[in-house]
Amino acid sequence: EEMRFLDHAEVRALSEEVPRRYKALILLLAYGGLRIGEAAALRVRNVDFLRSRVHVVEASKEVDGQVVVGETKTGRNRAVVLPAFLREQLVAHLAAFGDPLEPDSLVFTGPQGGPIRQHGFRSRVFVPAAKRLDLDQVRVHDLRHTAVAFAIEAGWHPRKIQEMLGHSSIAITLDIYSHV
Repeated sequence: EEMRFLDHAEVRALSEEVPRRYKALILLLAYGGLRIGEAAALRVRNVDFLRSRVHVVEASKEVDGQVVVGETKTGRNRAVVLPAFLREQLVAHLAAFGDPLEPDSLVFTGPQGGPIRQHGFRSRVFVPAAKRLDLDQVRVHDLRHTAVAFAIEAGWHPRKIQEMLGHSSIAITLDIYSHV
């Protein structure tokens, strides 16, 4: 499917349209370029607030109705630099919805405190919020594409974008995003 990119105002509107517990998640996807499964598996110990980094070391997926956490899509770990405003959003998020003192706890959880179920998040949270904003063609993965567009707009070198996305080679990054 064709990639859709949001602008800063659309990302802000979407982050304010979802329930408050998902605001920082939307912002992390749009400005950090994580896949939804990577963000859903993010643990407190993998957020370095002092260095403004998120260490992507796991990803979750649903298998036969169960959330399974394992290695990332590429099998490699990576560090993603966070803009200061996003670091502050994560601090506020954990204060309101998480357990910042428990290193193994998930950063993002569902309403009952368990892991985010990606299908449920898409169908019950993301899609309805996007439709209310007339962004009904936007998919969760488009926030990853949006992060790339923002990085290009900011003048990032393609290698730095490759690192942010966790692609195994610069060729993959350039093949997918060269038109941007």
